[in-house]
Amino acid sequence: MKRFLKKVILFLSVPVVLISITELVFYRDMQKRVEARFNQLAKNKTLLMGDSQIQRLDSSLFQDNAAMLGSSGEPYYVTYIKLKRILDQDIVKVENVILGVAPHNFSPIYNKILDKELPEGKKAKKRYFYFLNIQENIYFNYKEMLSPNLIELIWSKPEWGGYVVSENSNPDSGIIDKIFKMHYRDDSVNYSLEGMQSDYLELISELCENRGLKLYLVSSPYHKDYLTRISPKYIDHLSAALEGIKYAKYIDFMTEDVASGFMSDANHLNSLGSSYYTRKLLEEISVK
Repeated sequence: MKRFLKKVILFLSVPVVLISITELVFYRDMQKRVEARFNQLAKNKTLLMGDSQIQRLDSSLFQDNAAMLGSSGEPYYVTYIKLKRILDQDIVKVENVILGVAPHNFSPIYNKILDKELPEGKKAKKRYFYFLNIQENIYFNYKEMLSPNLIELIWSKPEWGGYVVSENSNPDSGIIDKIFKMHYRDDSVNYSLEGMQSDYLELISELCENRGLKLYLVSSPYHKDYLTRISPKYIDHLSAALEGIKYAKYIDFMTEDVASGFMSDANHLNSLGSSYYTRKLLEEISVK
């Protein structure tokens, strides 16, 4: 009987070992691909970074090399890690960093994204797994090395983001309400991660200063019906975060009376708005 059990165990162990080897090969290969991508990004003069708002600016309108790295719902924690990995490459030609900043970046949705126990945080962990140091990050700990979730993470693909084009315009109240609730629905909930967005925004500023880069913080336009619904405390949170950052130029398009025809929804530009405000941004910062 013991002999039979040994044969069964040996038989079953073969596919387990093969699967483990395959996963390890895939993991190492993906790591190399990610590092190679960071190496290429380091050769750009300008980096556009942040969440989905910055994704609506058209990097192709920059005359010199510019790369769009924004991704939907990206917290500054991830932006900082991505930027640091780019600047740690052997050859770095980056001179300018354009980073999106707005009241919704300090709203409850980002506390959820930064919390690995919540669905939003678990999704973020999968999206950004290959950008992070597996030995030290807020989403992962050594207990998960033996977790089935690790398999899913290994087979995930890094989300690089990029330019997003929308032809929608004149958003109705339903669309605006949906996005407002996504950002601020849990306003009454007190999350322990409050402040991390501000902390990493400041670290991004320090990193740019230490590396001799120009940092531009940009508030893209909001639809006026969305802006008027935001609690003053989130506007104040943005103001406080900006006051704590000395090494940056701030460009505010958020409070402009933007034409509804330029807006795809509550806080995203459409293609017309993208072209208009990208050109306006270039005039403001003189980055060509």
